[in-house]
Amino acid sequence: MIVDSLKKRYFYKLGGNIVGFILSFISASIVPRSLGVVNYGNYGYLTNIFAQIVAFFDFKTSTCFYIKKSQNQDDNKIVIFYLYIVLIVFFLLLLTTFLFIIPPIKFFFFKSQLISWLFYASFLSFFVWLIDVLANLMDAVGKTVSMEKIRMYAKIIGVLFLTLLFYINKLNLNSYFIFQILISLAFIIPIGFFINRYKLIRFSKNKISKIELLKYSKAFFKFSFPLVGYMTLQLIGNIFDRWILQRYCGSHEQGLYSLSFSLMQVMFLFVNAIYPLLTREVSIAAGNSDFDKIAEILRKYYPILFAIVAFFCSFIFVNSLNVIFFLGGKGFEASQLSMKILMFYPLINAFSGLNSAIVYSTNRTKIFFIIALIFTPLGILFDIVFISPNF
Repeated sequence: MIVDSLKKRYFYKLGGNIVGFILSFISASIVPRSLGVVNYGNYGYLTNIFAQIVAFFDFKTSTCFYIKKSQNQDDNKIVIFYLYIVLIVFFLLLLTTFLFIIPPIKFFFFKSQLISWLFYASFLSFFVWLIDVLANLMDAVGKTVSMEKIRMYAKIIGVLFLTLLFYINKLNLNSYFIFQILISLAFIIPIGFFINRYKLIRFSKNKISKIELLKYSKAFFKFSFPLVGYMTLQLIGNIFDRWILQRYCGSHEQGLYSLSFSLMQVMFLFVNAIYPLLTREVSIAAGNSDFDKIAEILRKYYPILFAIVAFFCSFIFVNSLNVIFFLGGKGFEASQLSMKILMFYPLINAFSGLNSAIVYSTNRTKIFFIIALIFTPLGILFDIVFISPNF
């Protein structure tokens, strides 16, 4: 299989993310206006909660899969093995969603949200996670260029369809959830055909024996088990962040925060352009114990990556009020302060994301648990102090 160069893959990845950045701005100028502050808050709250749950059930197995596949690109059986994990994640997520609709639990977490919205958010979060898994698989085998072309076409079709819904006045929370799910499938299905074309999954020729199943299970367990405590603390902390805001401030404040949070995630596009690619290169270098190569990669890409992120975050910070009026209108004016504060986070992420690539690639994941053990309780304490009406 022909593998594109890192430079070519990076520029296609970056180009795709720049197009995605522009399209995301177009979408962001349509969705908040159509949904309004309250329903936009409901959307942000639900999708964030279920995204955290999917990440928890993943237990970083997707990262392990990406690293193992990058280090041994001819191992197609690991793809079949991970397909079993995908099915397990889906089953656990579906079970959790049914638990959430039990009246006492729903009243505690989702008092003002419809049951149908819970299922929409659940399926959407799973598909978004699956897209990341498939994108990582394509990156791991060096097919980033083809993957980015498919992603770009799906995004362009999505924005055109979204604009149509807005124009005919049919864009509401229900239709937006359905739209997001369909656009996710518009990416997943072509990638599935591509995977089949390159025979990355061949059930007939790559059957996994019990011994191989045990071998893969041990490898994934060794990688993920040290992260159990970290993922548990992260789930508690992240869900508590959104829950306490919803509990004491309601969907309106949630909507104001969600607009700032969504824009912050758009800033991550520049980090995400290179993060999977560098993880692949670092994984290969770590597998060969070539730490000089790892140092060379980081010295080469750290400065330029930080400079790009800093430029756009600084622009948003200075022009935050104009950006808010452009995206959501005057109804979101009160989100200016949160937007300015959140523009610092992508600057931190530019470094922490790449540092994480080294930690994952060298299997030193216990450090994440130590960090979470210190900062998750602090985060919960700050949530209570800043949000609870008792303070």
